[in-house]
Amino acid sequence: MLEGAYFLLDKEIRADPGLVGGIFGHALSAAVFSGLIRSAQDIDNLGSEQKSINHQDAQGRSALHIAAWRGNPEVFQILRSKGADINLLDCQGRSVVHHAAIGGSVDILHQLLSDANTSRLNKTDDQGWLPLHWACRTEANRDAVSLLADKAGDSWAHIETQQCWTPESIAAFHNAIELIPEDKRTKKWGTGYCHWAYECDGCQQHPIYGTMFHYYASRSVDFCFKCALTRHYTYPQYDFETLPRGKSVETRPVVIVEERNIDSMGEDYDSY
Repeated sequence: MLEGAYFLLDKEIRADPGLVGGIFGHALSAAVFSGLIRSAQDIDNLGSEQKSINHQDAQGRSALHIAAWRGNPEVFQILRSKGADINLLDCQGRSVVHHAAIGGSVDILHQLLSDANTSRLNKTDDQGWLPLHWACRTEANRDAVSLLADKAGDSWAHIETQQCWTPESIAAFHNAIELIPEDKRTKKWGTGYCHWAYECDGCQQHPIYGTMFHYYASRSVDFCFKCALTRHYTYPQYDFETLPRGKSVETRPVVIVEERNIDSMGEDYDSY
């Protein structure tokens, strides 16, 4: 697929890889997300100047953030060698460690843990979420949760965010309670309503649990309750529709897969 991009970049076409467009903002980030980057030459062909390589999309994500989520250690290292800024934060205040945790990217987390400065593991985003909180939203991240929990201490399952979410309650809400050892579970938590057909465009969480925030006009944008907290900053021009439990998108021109209430949702979570 990159061959087509290279053709457009040919001197006769003079396409500019730095042009802004699409949900990832720039060609390099889109190529990283799609898994099309295989070598340093691929990055060079899509614009590797430091200014270009650190481009951020509407949500503040750089190519390095996306590579951390994708979990390809070779691409991650190539981007760093090309000058990608490991200290960039996105619009939610998420670091490259947060994005690696979201994707369950254990190899990337090991790379970051081997750095001299590991204090970034204890840095929260703007709502007080550690990388550990983000990792606890899917059982597929079991190895990443184990790695991050080892660094967080014995009380890791009960570290609170600003909204009083803990790794335990986050895991339960996202139907991933098996991530939490039985001896660390404090009570029966409710599981959020599951919008089974949708993926969050802010964190790639699929499915979306709890309240979903939806916009559809020229293109569709869907957010989970967490990523929706910054929607007025990332997409101020969009008027999002709030879809709580039991509701679906009726006007979207796609086939809607049946949504499933995985478990009873606690009343305390009705606003999320």
